[in-house]
Amino acid sequence: MKELRKISKEELKEVLKSHKNWLDYKQGVKADLSYADLCDAILCHANLGGANLTGADLLGANLGDADLYDANLLFANLESADLCDAILCHANLGGANL
Repeated sequence: MKELRKISKEELKEVLKSHKNWLDYKQGVKADLSYADLCDAILCHANLGGANLTGADLLGANLGDADLYDANLLFANLESADLCDAILCHANLGGANL
């Protein structure tokens, strides 16, 4: 298994901002949070449509009302994550720990 990357709150904020620009204006960069340590992250209302979260550790993360449309959550750990009202249409959840 690949080692998880530590992501600071500031770095996560920048990734989300750039991803929003990518979604809205096709500028910025699509979020690549693959193999990121996002345990207990506050991502409620985040727009992560199309983002790469392959192998991310989202243990206990708050993803309430998050938009994960078409996101790649392959082998992600979503144990104890709050997915209340999250949009998961077309998301790849293959091998994910729910």
